[in-house]
Amino acid sequence: MKKYLLITLLLLISFDLLNAQSIISGSVVDERGDALAYAGVVLYNSNDSSYVAGVASDENGLFSFAVQADAEYTLSISYVGYKTVTQGCKASDVLSIIMEEEEEILVAGSVISKRTEMDAKGYTVNMRSSDIVKGKQSSEVLAFLPGVTVQDGDFKINGLQVSEVYVDGVKLTTLDELNNLPADMIDKVRINYLAGSNQNASLAGGTINISLRKPPLGGYYGSVMAGTDANFSYGFSNENAGAVAYYRRKNLSVYDNFSLQFNQPEETADQSVANSLSGLNSTIKESTKYKGFNLTNRLSLNQQIDKKNSLGVSYYIAGNRHNTNSLTTDKALATEMNKRNTYLDQEATVKYSSILSDRGTTLDIVGDYYNRLAKEKSNYTYQYLSSTGSEDKSVLNMYKLSVDLTDPRSQKLIWQYGVSLRYINSDYTPVSYSSDGDNRFPMNMYPTRTGGLTPLIYATAMGQIWIMQYSVGLSGQLNRITYETKDDGAKSSDIQWGINPTVQLMIPMDKQGKHALMFNYKRTLDDIPYSAISSTIRWSDPYNYSTG
Repeated sequence: MKKYLLITLLLLISFDLLNAQSIISGSVVDERGDALAYAGVVLYNSNDSSYVAGVASDENGLFSFAVQADAEYTLSISYVGYKTVTQGCKASDVLSIIMEEEEEILVAGSVISKRTEMDAKGYTVNMRSSDIVKGKQSSEVLAFLPGVTVQDGDFKINGLQVSEVYVDGVKLTTLDELNNLPADMIDKVRINYLAGSNQNASLAGGTINISLRKPPLGGYYGSVMAGTDANFSYGFSNENAGAVAYYRRKNLSVYDNFSLQFNQPEETADQSVANSLSGLNSTIKESTKYKGFNLTNRLSLNQQIDKKNSLGVSYYIAGNRHNTNSLTTDKALATEMNKRNTYLDQEATVKYSSILSDRGTTLDIVGDYYNRLAKEKSNYTYQYLSSTGSEDKSVLNMYKLSVDLTDPRSQKLIWQYGVSLRYINSDYTPVSYSSDGDNRFPMNMYPTRTGGLTPLIYATAMGQIWIMQYSVGLSGQLNRITYETKDDGAKSSDIQWGINPTVQLMIPMDKQGKHALMFNYKRTLDDIPYSAISSTIRWSDPYNYSTG
């Protein structure tokens, strides 16, 4: 009997506790009524201003809290580029939070405004509805951001070449994709001043992370473009076409970026040669024709499993073919040079992301596969009779698995740590043919097979002490590469390893954040480069691969 009384008492207590709790829910939208995903929503107790809970709004701008029914609370909602909203609330309230945009000021070609939010690693700029994005491509707009410059098609942050560029969490294989992405599709851009300990070791610059505007559920948006440059009097023409589309259905997002380019310039020249001794004059005619195309397409799918878990898949393909024909003639001589280069790149990426705690601890698991097929064929013909030529083929495969954990311990301290393993293998096959013994095309005649293994482990702490922002990291990396000449079966191998520290310090020099004093130090062990794996020479020493 006592047992049943105890059970009944426990059930009544549980029922009272449940009745004492309720829900505060709501939505976060901008002034046009568009949902603001991933806005920061923090709940405080109104009596003592103590922290209760914090969440990020979901992709539809929705949020909710389980609260005590008899307590009063204060909500604080923040979003980059918008004024922070503070509002009182109580149990069972259903709130509609409308965020107002902050003013934007353009100074000396840079975005310096309240749209910009600084932190220990860099800054985030809200580009939504900004006048600066109108009529531009993404590659053009990035150069307007503070500290970002473009030189010879490469992006730099504070003078250092950018290590990696991401679009919605997917690392770009080539920056050409940004030339086909309209800037008004960008929601936010995240600039990290320094490359993390887990990123491209051979480059010291930071990273650029682009987040795209998400279409409403069941909706889509995109763009189609086409153009041509032609000057027929000079034998020049260049045609291009592209399309970008973003679609959402329930919890599935689909993004596609397609580009096609044709290049076919032609160049002719006449050269007159006079011999004063013999009195003979001759005219040499030269004609060079170039024809090629580049085709790229990236298809990305992201499934939001629930509020804390998502799975993304991306497939990228790029095909290039370039043909060059040069013909030189005079009265007694005719020579012709033909060259054909063909490349096919493919990359498949799978990424799983999970939010492990209410304070925002995030786990990312990424699997990456990259394949490259390259063929080169050259031919030289003399008097339309004798000829010489060469041909080679290389196939490269790269496999990579990485696990990264980001753990914000407080507003002034974030830990990042993880491990990765990358393996590369390649086969090189030469083909040479010649009818006259001419060694016009020097090439490696040794078929080779190469493999490279790179494990890496790292830890990084970043945060703020007083007014100084800092980032300190340490990584351990090993490079093991094997090399085999398939004609004689000879094999060789080499191992390099290193413990590599990174330090970044940044002290603002004024309250507006326009000036800062920075110190960057990074010790690196270069990744095994693709040029080593696609070898064109036989090794002569164990460090040969580091220079290609």
